[in-house]
Amino acid sequence: MNIFKFIKKLTFLGILFLVTSCARVDPVEPTPTDTTETLNFYALNDFHGAIENKPDKQTGISRIGKYLMDEKAKNPNNTIIISSGDMWQGSVDSNLNKGALLTDIMNTIGFDSITIGNHEFDWGEDAIRNNKAKMQFPLLACNIFYKGTETRPDYLSPYTTITKGNIKIGIIGAVKENIGVDILRSVSNLFDYRKPNEYIKKYSDILFTNENCDAVILSTHDSDYSGYLDTTLVSTVSNRIYLDGIFLGHDHQVYNGDENNVPYVEGGSNGKMISNITLKVKSHKVTESYGEVINTLENCNSTSSEIDAVYDGYKPEIDRIKNTIIGKTSVALSKPELGAIASKSIIYYINNHQDEFNYKVDYAEVNSGGTRNTIEAGNVTYGMIYQVFPFDNNIVEADLDEAGLAAYKSYDGNYSYTLNEPKVDTDGLYHIGTINYVSEIYDGKGVNKSRTYSPTLLRDAIVEAISKNYIDEIKPIVD
Repeated sequence: MNIFKFIKKLTFLGILFLVTSCARVDPVEPTPTDTTETLNFYALNDFHGAIENKPDKQTGISRIGKYLMDEKAKNPNNTIIISSGDMWQGSVDSNLNKGALLTDIMNTIGFDSITIGNHEFDWGEDAIRNNKAKMQFPLLACNIFYKGTETRPDYLSPYTTITKGNIKIGIIGAVKENIGVDILRSVSNLFDYRKPNEYIKKYSDILFTNENCDAVILSTHDSDYSGYLDTTLVSTVSNRIYLDGIFLGHDHQVYNGDENNVPYVEGGSNGKMISNITLKVKSHKVTESYGEVINTLENCNSTSSEIDAVYDGYKPEIDRIKNTIIGKTSVALSKPELGAIASKSIIYYINNHQDEFNYKVDYAEVNSGGTRNTIEAGNVTYGMIYQVFPFDNNIVEADLDEAGLAAYKSYDGNYSYTLNEPKVDTDGLYHIGTINYVSEIYDGKGVNKSRTYSPTLLRDAIVEAISKNYIDEIKPIVD
């Protein structure tokens, strides 16, 4: 071979080798592996304005809020905080501002939603709208409509969606069917509270199919978990189980169980427990779920300076009213005893304010469900009376025939007091004292022939009776 051709060939092969050996070879990308994501839902239900800390009795919102905020700070991409209703009504701290303080605190904590409860309606729609305007989270209920229509109140949404990292969650809100029986009738008669299940299934299908959610939970102001059995089955539309978890409320009990492997949880009342449901999500489906209740007295041990600052803004006006001493009791007072005190206070108020009423009364009664607490021996403050009788019920004088009187007196669920046995008056009717919540129940049964309202609230009539020593015949509340 010609020497020049040989050298040329070697040179070409060398260059080819260098080019080949120095070329960048991209590595083969591995096939991505689906990871399991953990979602933690925390819920309060039936909090009833339990803002204040009472050692060994009531945790208070500063400690509960700090716990929830810490969980969200540690795990921002998998923590969801919700309420299942009845948050505002129940204490002087919350009632004096019609829930505004608690709504501000919920914003500070970072709630993701609240389901409306029956007691959110206690102050009417204006108070709901005022709080809704402050909320940085949605107010939910899928099964409440104005009576006889398909129109849902403008402050309510049937569901909301939340995205956490790569996971999208749907939350449906609902209330117990016919929950209006636990609301002042003059308010509840504006609405239909329909059976929720078909609405829940409808919105579950929308959330899974149209909204592409990876998980859907229910937050309901209803304690009857067995009533939701059909929502734990597989939908023929989405081919998914309708719900991946259920948060309950309303009856103040503690529940933690499951139906068809769908967990349900309820956390008592007044912040005693936080309800918690954990979901494991892989490949856009829930693969594991379980619930628990978290004891707040045991687990919520530090306070939040952010929440305390919000509270401090409201506190001077709250304290001025709630810490006013109105009397003293030498013995502890039970709920039945306080119910009797309330009933006798109604008799006193009606009989001593005849400028407001047409007749005097010898008998009065209040609903036992509206008597929410006991009182220990010692000084009695306006705040204590507020805690026992938190609802804004007005004094009423009701006019009844004999059957109507029997209907009132035969109901075992009320507390009453009899000064003298009622007698037929000059108009041929019996006259008794009560509150508007009770009288409106009997309106629906056609019992009341007529009635007279007072603008005075029950607790203020009680305060007046205490201050004038009228009720010491039942218990020596004033020494």
